[in-house]
Amino acid sequence: MDAGLTNRNFWLEVHVVAASTKDACLDGRALQDAVERWLDGLDPEADRRDAPPELKWQWGGVVVRLTARHKVPELRTTDVPVVGNAGPAFAHFAG
Repeated sequence: MDAGLTNRNFWLEVHVVAASTKDACLDGRALQDAVERWLDGLDPEADRRDAPPELKWQWGGVVVRLTARHKVPELRTTDVPVVGNAGPAFAHFAG
């Protein structure tokens, strides 16, 4: 997802939950489009550390929760990754 996003104004934390491994299905293109539309509607100059904007997206038994974190202007370039979780990345399968 990182390479396909044109909006580079935010860090994105990504959390994924799937109902089960056999039912899990994700349309990456649909997710990327939804994330791009969401990010385009956010103000990159608003530093909302206490209440960062979140997007909850669902598809085929998968729930993706994204949190947008403020990026200083110097880091809003194409060579700086967008996706970067504060902790280790993992997928959680409920059920």
